Amino acid sequence: MTNNWNYPIILIRPGKGVWLPRPQTTPFVDIIDIVLVGNRLYGISMAEDLFSFNISFSANGIPMVTNIKHHIRSGDADPNVESDVDEAQDHNEHKKGRHQRNLYDLRTGDNMIIHGILCDELPYAPNDNLATFWYLLESCGKLIMVKRQLQWPKCCYSKFTRKLEVFEADLSERAWLPVSARLGDQALFISKRFSKSVSASGGIEEDAIYFIDTGEVFNIKSQTQCLPVERNIDSCWSTWIFPPS
Repeated sequence: MTNNWNYPIILIRPGKGVWLPRPQTTPFVDIIDIVLVGNRLYGISMAEDLFSFNISFSANGIPMVTNIKHHIRSGDADPNVESDVDEAQDHNEHKKGRHQRNLYDLRTGDNMIIHGILCDELPYAPNDNLATFWYLLESCGKLIMVKRQLQWPKCCYSKFTRKLEVFEADLSERAWLPVSARLGDQALFISKRFSKSVSASGGIEEDAIYFIDTGEVFNIKSQTQCLPVERNIDSCWSTWIFPPS
């Protein structure tokens, strides 16, 4: 994913080529987080719509999106989004003019969107900032959405999670189901750059959710929270790093 308004999702295969969606087209421009499961790329919007994009390869080995499915719809979702993608109209263009225009669109569209952040104000605390974040990840073959409200006073940098919700995608019912009991002996490591579900072992707490930006740890089984230790990191750019499986 990128923060480019024209091309929020780009498929790249080194040595082969690049696929770009048409500039500022739905549902690509609405996607705020993604996860790859098999040969399908899943994405969610701030309206909590769930899409999937089938990824295949051309005869030259160039990746492309060939099919879009709209699994979970919000009330105001566009009913015409789900479709097959005409391979003849994809953006694996090699003509010089189109290539130069794509480069221009990439430059002019950079930093135009901030993915997955909905800012708001609290009526009883007007001096506090409030932001909602969404994260999508796969856990034991299931699609998990973590929805989080983060609050911090405007007078200081300290911030904390005000509200946390976890949902599992039910593709047959086309709905998000709340997860309030267990994570199936897993733990979720959440960051804006990358999130992952891992088996709980060693020092990893079972049924816990770890947030890298605040250092908070939430256990959804016991409904308890561990307060973070004081630290000095760049929470905006920090991400989790995992050893090879």
